[in-house]
Amino acid sequence: MTKLSWFFPPTGGGEEIGFRPPELAHFEKDDPIKSLTREVLQNSLDAKQDNSKPVVVDFEIVELASKAFPNLDGFKKILKSCQSMPKNDDGARKFYENALKSLDSQHLKILKISDFNTTGLPPNKWVNLVKSSGISADKSPTAGGSYGYGKAAPFASSSLRTLFYSSLDQDNNYLVQGKSWLQTHLNDSGEKTQRMGFYGFQENKEMNPINDIDLIKNKYRFYQREETGLSIYVMGFSDLDDWYERIAYAVLQNFFPALDQGKLIVNIKPKGKENIHLASHGLRNAIEKFTIKQNNDFVFE
Repeated sequence: MTKLSWFFPPTGGGEEIGFRPPELAHFEKDDPIKSLTREVLQNSLDAKQDNSKPVVVDFEIVELASKAFPNLDGFKKILKSCQSMPKNDDGARKFYENALKSLDSQHLKILKISDFNTTGLPPNKWVNLVKSSGISADKSPTAGGSYGYGKAAPFASSSLRTLFYSSLDQDNNYLVQGKSWLQTHLNDSGEKTQRMGFYGFQENKEMNPINDIDLIKNKYRFYQREETGLSIYVMGFSDLDDWYERIAYAVLQNFFPALDQGKLIVNIKPKGKENIHLASHGLRNAIEKFTIKQNNDFVFE
């Protein structure tokens, strides 16, 4: 039977994982926004489509009516099951309490990250992004990025520890899938689950991305790509007041050569404030504006 749902596979007697997995702790300990920026941009550069043009990456805050969160009631039930696990500490219980509150609010804040002049992710590479850990795709022209351990970084900036991915590749394949990084909990059958769950087509105990363009247009239009490339949606973005400045600083600190050589353009779009355009033109002014609060890592000859 095929259905659209959230599904956390059972452990099958295997390892149980608590609320604080070491992969996430690494990025939560660092500045999560800077880590997210570094990892996402590297994957976009690895997936470049036309070498004669720059890769373009947009960061913007968007909102989704909370009631439109895919399978909202089912996901809230999962959060409550996680919250009730006996080995949880106060920090874990507080996290789930806040996650449930955010889903009960009228709108959910989301950081949408979209890249352009990239290949998108074809079906045979999808597992490297969504359903693998510590496995890197090759760096061929259609690799779609490495997607190794660094793909954990965006989860550290989500108040739900949940992302949605949307891809349109060069062969016109549309793919949409959700992924949530929580902990072992009890499912409806009383079985202990793995820490990671997925939203998509459930076929027995396999979870596959949504690949029906008519369904995407009618039910998941919010996530649909219009151009070839990949979009990542950080659901319940845990933003700080200066999130856009932190992203700008991380871009300049880690990708100055790509910007300077015209290989990368980054647009950051904070609501109610002037958009930030980082490219080879105006780079000196951007460095002076966004690094003065941190430290001066850049020297122009």
